[in-house]
Amino acid sequence: RSRELALLRCVGAHRGQVFRGVLFEAFVIGVIASVVGLGVGVGLAALVQSAAGAATGATGPVLVPVTLGVVFAAFAVGVLVTMASAMMPALRASRVAPLAALRSLFDSHDEIKRTSVARLVFVAALAVTGVGICVLGAHGGATGFVATGIGTMVLLAAAIVLGPVIVGPLVRMLGTLPGLLFGVPAKLAAVNAGRNPKRTAATTAALMIGVTVVTMVTVVATSAKQSVNAEIDKQFSADYTVTSSVPGHRLPTALAGQLGRLDEVDSVRSTAHAVVTLGADDHEIVTATDSGATGLAATVVEGDLGRLSTDTIALSTTVAKGSGAKVGDEVRASSASGGGRLRVVALFDAGADRVGQSLSALVTLDTLARLAPTEAGYDAITVKVKPGVTPEAGQAAVESAVRSVPIADVSSATATKTELGTVVDRLLALVWALVGLAVVIALFGIANTMSLSVLERTGESALLRALGLTRGQLRLMLLVESVLMGLLGAVVGVLLGGGFARLLVVALSSDQFRFAYAVPYGQIAMMLGAAVVAAILAAVLPARKAARSSVVTGMAQV
Repeated sequence: RSRELALLRCVGAHRGQVFRGVLFEAFVIGVIASVVGLGVGVGLAALVQSAAGAATGATGPVLVPVTLGVVFAAFAVGVLVTMASAMMPALRASRVAPLAALRSLFDSHDEIKRTSVARLVFVAALAVTGVGICVLGAHGGATGFVATGIGTMVLLAAAIVLGPVIVGPLVRMLGTLPGLLFGVPAKLAAVNAGRNPKRTAATTAALMIGVTVVTMVTVVATSAKQSVNAEIDKQFSADYTVTSSVPGHRLPTALAGQLGRLDEVDSVRSTAHAVVTLGADDHEIVTATDSGATGLAATVVEGDLGRLSTDTIALSTTVAKGSGAKVGDEVRASSASGGGRLRVVALFDAGADRVGQSLSALVTLDTLARLAPTEAGYDAITVKVKPGVTPEAGQAAVESAVRSVPIADVSSATATKTELGTVVDRLLALVWALVGLAVVIALFGIANTMSLSVLERTGESALLRALGLTRGQLRLMLLVESVLMGLLGAVVGVLLGGGFARLLVVALSSDQFRFAYAVPYGQIAMMLGAAVVAAILAAVLPARKAARSSVVTGMAQV
């Protein structure tokens, strides 16, 4: 509308009036959108309640309390965001010269060339700030994770500001394959998509932001899920673990024998703990097991855990450093009911036993019985079933054996991973709902841009038709142009989201637990496919309108 604004300036409108006129237009749009959004939101809330009631069998009334706060929030978001979005366009409109009404304006790169230096400087400042925050947050635990998240958002802002500068090269790169497949129409589409870099960047920004956030959360959640599953597999060396559901009450020793006599069971291992004084006054939780270090997450630093036997002990490096003990030394161990001298046979890095108890010292069960004879029973009994036994049959057999012990609680690695997977999948379901929202927003944005492009290029399209371009080729050109914009936002979003996810995975990791970086390629491919489908749908009506336009009428505008 540059000519229209210039004409207003010619008939006496000053810059302030043009600026306020555009802002008032945004205000009206924001009010209308807020009214519609409030109504649709209330309707969706009622629909969700009805669906939930039908699914659960609830018969209560559907309640939609629309308070003054709800209305205020809807209008505050709708109107203020819309007017804030219109500030820069309104400022640009107020700068249109009156002489612009006397000449035609064409899309060009002049605007981006004039601002690219300042833009690049601003992008560099944002990038340096974001990288600096991420570096600071890489080694800070939970606080570092939050800092890294802030840093990734700063880097995302840098990518958005850089958008108009990189649109041209990226569109040409993405348009190479369509150009080879579809010829001239696809090559024209790539050129058209990069003709107005700022508009193309703004159109794809919504999709890029949505895909970036969703990719980041999906990759981080998948990485955490797989890493924790691997840790569970490491901790659960057996198929089932029986523990006491009542703190302070141990499992009876006879239960291990009952489990070992089951036809489905291959082997049974027992574990117990006791607070023992090592040396002068160091109180440590000693772990005792009838299988040495089998199934324990302990890394030997010195000595040999295989030599663990009666009257011997293995110490974590932390405990050994505190007591000054070395392999071959004897340490005094005592409790309220017993004690003795134990020879150190190994040092190990602190890990965890089968029930997640941090390992400080390791002995055999008979050694623990001599150190703490009054503390009978087991804290955990692990069960490994025979090959060929199904998880259902193994679970049923173990549960039947422990039925006589009310405090016995049966868990398995499979059940633990399933429970964790359910929590993560619910989170991802919410995140993928954001994907749908981002795609819908992108669909309207691309459709709006394509409609404007068709209007602005009416004469150009007619000239191409006059030179031999068919209606089908014209529709194909617009479809490819729309797909290129959709792919631009989605591909950049996936790359940014994947990179940001790696930074967050590093921030989450620690010396005690390292998260592995895992990318769900199937889900990422689905997201890219959804972006392409949305772009095709967005271009259908504009392409149809362009193909139906009269060549003679269009040539009159050239």
